[in-house]
Amino acid sequence: MAAATPRRDAPAPLNERLRAERGSFKPLPQTGPEAAAVGRSFWDYFNRKARVLTGPEAAESSLSAITEPPLVLHLATHGFFLAARADGTDRPLTLAGLALAGANLGLAGKLGPGHQDGILYALEAQDLNLEGTRLVTLSACDTGRGALDRSEGVYGLVRAFQIAGAQAVLMSLWPLDDALAAEFMGDFYRRWLVAGPNSDPSDALRAARLEWIGDKRDARRQDPAYWAPFVLMERRQGI
Repeated sequence: MAAATPRRDAPAPLNERLRAERGSFKPLPQTGPEAAAVGRSFWDYFNRKARVLTGPEAAESSLSAITEPPLVLHLATHGFFLAARADGTDRPLTLAGLALAGANLGLAGKLGPGHQDGILYALEAQDLNLEGTRLVTLSACDTGRGALDRSEGVYGLVRAFQIAGAQAVLMSLWPLDDALAAEFMGDFYRRWLVAGPNSDPSDALRAARLEWIGDKRDARRQDPAYWAPFVLMERRQGI
């Protein structure tokens, strides 16, 4: 059998810059349990087994191979956003992205699972097949940030996933606490899935926030730093 032809989705200078500004991506111990919990929620409410990918399976190739858009795409990982250069030469969709399996190999100039670099830039995310996907959840730091184009608005991961077809994107506005983010996501999904996927996820998000605000048992859950970063963006017509 002939070996698959290695390829790199992102030009090397992008990854070199990311490595210079970000360094490496550290392990996130709670993302695996978070993904498993979200998967169990779907089984519980719809008797439809979710496809949960962790470790080497959580690769770029798994996303690019999507042929039937999922009802929900939940990504629990590292997010990043690079500041635009003062000379304005950056392409806005190359400044934001997500770290997937093998991302640290990609930063080192190597290829990881699926012969890809493991770094999904917004520029690449816009080409995913998500037309009809009800919700994309970006459970990662800084996924709501983007670069401003004076004529087109803000370009970043949210815009990219909307271009790819997602009807709504749940994202974060600042860095997250790994464990508390997983806990909040569990509360959000339980509320939304009970109401059904055709219900408005913004109602479930509001309910989860109110529960955290009123929780007298854990002061951290009352702290806006842990529940306020999550924002839901609906796709505008024409995108």
